[in-house]
Amino acid sequence: MHPRLSVSAVSSWQHSFADDVAMWERLGVDHVGLSLRKCEAAGWNTVVDAVRAHGLRVSNVVECGWCALDDPSGWDGQRARLLAAFDAVRREHGLSLLEVYTRGREHEDLYQLAELLTEWDERIGVWRFRHFKVVARIIGEDVVGTQGTPVELLAGLIKNKMFPELWRVRTELTELAKQSD
Repeated sequence: MHPRLSVSAVSSWQHSFADDVAMWERLGVDHVGLSLRKCEAAGWNTVVDAVRAHGLRVSNVVECGWCALDDPSGWDGQRARLLAAFDAVRREHGLSLLEVYTRGREHEDLYQLAELLTEWDERIGVWRFRHFKVVARIIGEDVVGTQGTPVELLAGLIKNKMFPELWRVRTELTELAKQSD
């Protein structure tokens, strides 16, 4: 198989992770996409061990289910799933979150993933800020919005973080830099 081609886990959605690994081995595939659902079912340690043992390159992890963006009740669960996946790989490498950043050149993929999660978190914060400003401009700040939510509650959501640990590690890095001065 050409080294720039990969096989997506979506192509075998009805099979287990173990079935996928067997198929990839049989076909000589080493560049794959993983299904988040399958990884959770198999267990992250099993997945990380299999990826390492078979020399697989993972190009993406996909969710083969629905996440209704208009229903915030499901957001915490999706956030927890992403964080669990990131933490499993980080722990498999024996790294603390701080070490992902201090040893980022050695673990570039983990560092880049941490930065992508942080960027996503930042974009959500920017969206929350803009949403609050639009609502406040249209109906005012000291009123109840169209869904029965006080507009001031929207302002309070701006400071919420999806991945607070990724923001706290920056403070740790700053403190570490001060100690080395």
